[in-house]
Amino acid sequence: MKNLMSFLFIVLVFLTTTAFKDSQHTKDKLLEKHAEAVRKVVAEMPPVVPQSLDFRKKHHYDFYRTTLLLSGKTPKSHPNIFKTLEKARDLHKKSGPPDHKRALYEQQGNKIVNITEGGYQIGPIQLITSFGNRPSTRTYDTTAISSIPKNPVVSQLHLGVYDQDGHIQGQLVSNTQNYSGTDQTLSTNGTLDASDLEARSISTFFWEDQNGAPHHGMVYASSSISPPTVIDPGNPKDVNGDGIIKLCLARQATDCDYQPAGGSGSNVIMPINGSITYADPIDIPITSSNSYSLITIANPDPKDGGGCHIIKSTTDFFSNATVNGAVLTWNLQPAHFEPANGCLVRNSNANYTFNVMIQNNNLPVYVSITDTPGVSPDPYTKIIAPMQVWYSCVAEGTQITLADGTTKKIENVVADDKIFIDSEGRVMTVKTTVKGKEENIFRLTTASGKILRVTGGHAIPTDSGVILAKNLITGNQVESIKGFEELTSIQKEPYSGNVYNLILGTETDLIKATQSNTTFYANGIRIGDAQMQFTYGNSQINYTALTEDEVLEKLPEAWHPDFHSDKQHESTNLIKNP
Repeated sequence: MKNLMSFLFIVLVFLTTTAFKDSQHTKDKLLEKHAEAVRKVVAEMPPVVPQSLDFRKKHHYDFYRTTLLLSGKTPKSHPNIFKTLEKARDLHKKSGPPDHKRALYEQQGNKIVNITEGGYQIGPIQLITSFGNRPSTRTYDTTAISSIPKNPVVSQLHLGVYDQDGHIQGQLVSNTQNYSGTDQTLSTNGTLDASDLEARSISTFFWEDQNGAPHHGMVYASSSISPPTVIDPGNPKDVNGDGIIKLCLARQATDCDYQPAGGSGSNVIMPINGSITYADPIDIPITSSNSYSLITIANPDPKDGGGCHIIKSTTDFFSNATVNGAVLTWNLQPAHFEPANGCLVRNSNANYTFNVMIQNNNLPVYVSITDTPGVSPDPYTKIIAPMQVWYSCVAEGTQITLADGTTKKIENVVADDKIFIDSEGRVMTVKTTVKGKEENIFRLTTASGKILRVTGGHAIPTDSGVILAKNLITGNQVESIKGFEELTSIQKEPYSGNVYNLILGTETDLIKATQSNTTFYANGIRIGDAQMQFTYGNSQINYTALTEDEVLEKLPEAWHPDFHSDKQHESTNLIKNP
């Protein structure tokens, strides 16, 4: 019996060892297959800018499939994500891949057709917002963001640090969202060997839209162990020292950091200059194959997902920059972006990102200057103050009620005027005024015949809370000095005159300014000042996430096994490269 037990123990050890070796062999083969696909994909795609994956190419297909496997997903645990990959492959063979940069898509037969919204390309946002090594180490940290329009059925993001041969270093992390995809942020790190000269941050993304069309893509950045010694972001910056960068388009106010002449929603201009001093001389000549730059102002929409970029065309960026040894200097006075109308939300935060990648000693160095939330500073990443874009007011000639009960046209109101702010007779002081131009305006008419012309982003107190003018409907009750009145008409109309706004509240006022009390009466209707426009402009695009039960109720049944597996393992699973 003793000999039998020993024999069985030996057999068990042998079988266990063999199974472990087979498992390790399978894992090693998977890692090598992934690395080979990574090398091929990176070799044919430019960095910095997101690219669609084309599953007509075997290495694109292998790259995405092995990414899924290495992030802990299998055809057994997540059957539909793999079925969707095959569906996308078939669609690509018939129609080609969709352009990830387009706004919205729908599937028509075997074709994926682009749909525009309001004449502007509202689309996905995917960026690598930071990437660089920790001081005096070979450990690289990276962060990526993704936001997809119109609350896709499924949205998935992966992020990893790789060596120059395509091998994962550290954790490959992933996150999946259902009927959201509005705010996915991932961070990870990886430590390279002493022999590794170059590191890459690779973010892979997928979403299935409401029409069932699949979208797959990736974006990557490359960098090396040679960090810049000084990053001087120059402009844009917080000129006034109030903690924000305030870009006023077709507006003039004392608290604007930038109010460029000729600037408007359709002509976005802003000075952009600065310099980076690198540890080593910059490789010259600079060409389109060894250097890249991208400057964007993005408006991620936390309600509907996605958003849009207004982009400074950077095809000529380096022709407007100078290289002097190890110093790169740029001076765009001003930089002209794409139109903001239909993209940037008036009086709200906007994410500014400046990315540049050059070569030192034939090795890439990636630098970011950004105000994107959730990004930490490091030798490669400079964080600037948050940016706000302002351009909303009321029409010239609007009568403002003063503290003594008289009225004054808004264009004649000046700092230190005392303004009647509510029906209780309280008073605040005008801190500053805002002036600008506008192309369209909303005409509001009440049951008693009061008429007020305001821009769509203006905050209007009602009996059901503060509502932006563009979101008002007939029947809403707005507040006059004598009480609430019903709105009987709301019309959007062309406008070519001046527009004005007020900013209320000074340190000498007995009433201290809050988020909801800086109001005044315009043509007898109570409205918010510029500060309230910003506060409520942001609050009215907030999104409340669905509960798990609500997601399952909406989610197509085919996605249920994947959903349950994700909830069981939650977001970051992963594999470490041995």
